[in-house]
Amino acid sequence: MLVSVLICVAMGLPLGAQDAGRMGLAEAERIAESNSFDLRISRAELAATDEALDGRFREFFPSVNVSYRRNRAVARRNIDNGTHSVQVSVSQPVYDGGRTGLAYEIAQIDVALARERINEQRNQIRYQVREAYLGLLQQRENMGITRLSLQTARDVRDRAAVQLRQGAITPLDYAELENEFRRRELELQQQEDAYGDSVEDFARLLRLPDDEQVEPEPLNLHNFEIGTIQVSDDELYRLAINNRSDVRQARIDLMRSRREYLITKYDYLPTISLTGNYGKTGDDWPPRNTEWGVGINFTFRIFGNTLSNDAQYNRSDNETSTGYSTSGQLSIYDNAAWREPHLRNQIQLLQSIDSNEQLKKDILAEVRRLRREFIARTEQLKLTDRALAIQEQRFRINQLRFRRGELAVSEYLEEELQLIQGRLNYVQERISLVLAANQLELNMGLPLDSLSLVQIRELTTEEAAEQPPLWQPHARIRVPDRAELNDLQFEVLEDDSDGTE
Repeated sequence: MLVSVLICVAMGLPLGAQDAGRMGLAEAERIAESNSFDLRISRAELAATDEALDGRFREFFPSVNVSYRRNRAVARRNIDNGTHSVQVSVSQPVYDGGRTGLAYEIAQIDVALARERINEQRNQIRYQVREAYLGLLQQRENMGITRLSLQTARDVRDRAAVQLRQGAITPLDYAELENEFRRRELELQQQEDAYGDSVEDFARLLRLPDDEQVEPEPLNLHNFEIGTIQVSDDELYRLAINNRSDVRQARIDLMRSRREYLITKYDYLPTISLTGNYGKTGDDWPPRNTEWGVGINFTFRIFGNTLSNDAQYNRSDNETSTGYSTSGQLSIYDNAAWREPHLRNQIQLLQSIDSNEQLKKDILAEVRRLRREFIARTEQLKLTDRALAIQEQRFRINQLRFRRGELAVSEYLEEELQLIQGRLNYVQERISLVLAANQLELNMGLPLDSLSLVQIRELTTEEAAEQPPLWQPHARIRVPDRAELNDLQFEVLEDDSDGTE
């Protein structure tokens, strides 16, 4: 129990948080994908598009109808009579201007789009989980910083109480220190409350049961390796064009728009179908007289009118009689808005072409910007690390000056608040660098961590206990001796260790 409490305090957890369940980043991402309602809807949409694709494929095959008819006439002064008829009719389209093939290709495109949406949502869910996960770790580090500053304020207040009784400081100075201590107490309480709310939000993000809450496992955020972008802007652009789901969706949308445009453009081409029938007729059941026939059907759509023409060859009575029949039908202006679908498809095609070209330009600018931002954040982290190391060294000196009475209370508090803010900024910079690397991969359509720009991993219990606080800088500041004071500068030494001295 004592070991768990010490680990909890070392990682900046509120006392009692060790009783909550623990969950690693990979497991959290897996659970979020498994429980995602949006992913379930997208998978259902994929199943629906698969069914639609099967339906379009069916249109290449003949349609078959089976019919049965029975007629019976009852005569008062004559013999009753009746007939039975069983017929099987077949119709096979052989030409429709390519409209059936284009419709099938559109159904295939819809399936591809549904799959792309699933892949995009899966990557977005992983990023959202990672952002929330790192946010919880950042809040824990911030609580650790506030808890440490609270302990420092308590020590200074207790020491000031002794000095007040000795007459070394004024009551006003002591009141200022007491007020600062209370303020930090309140700030820590607010941070713990906010952390509890974030834990609940994280559980809702994962869609966990209402009575289940989890704490994130620690990551190696203090000493992760930072990679470099080894490829040029053009190579990054090609990666984005080949991998981004929105680019593929735009490309697929363009293909779909072109096929829809062609369907309405060649709507005037006829639909030609071969027909056939076979059946039995007779006065008794089962009927014994055979009849069959073959034919051809032409259907035209011209200027809003529909013209249909049939030719049929029939044989019946056990092939003892033959017959020919033709028929035609003209539906006059039965489709008054016949141009509207083509005009709308033409507009959609132009919009798809423009969107596709504009998206490529936007991606090129976005890739360049994200690359610059990641490089700038990497350099900014180094500068923030050095600046914090300088602040830490300066604060130690000011602590000694304050204890000797060489520094006023207000000046000391101002220096300490600047140090606290520096620590908070440093934690923010490290978390932001990880998210910036993931954002670059996400915007390029690549799986997270595929570029290995920032290599983070989960820590074991022993590693978590030994890892220094995230706010501890890696750089070391060496104070010059008297012989070097003429240089009036500090030397910054890079530390390749875990940051401890």
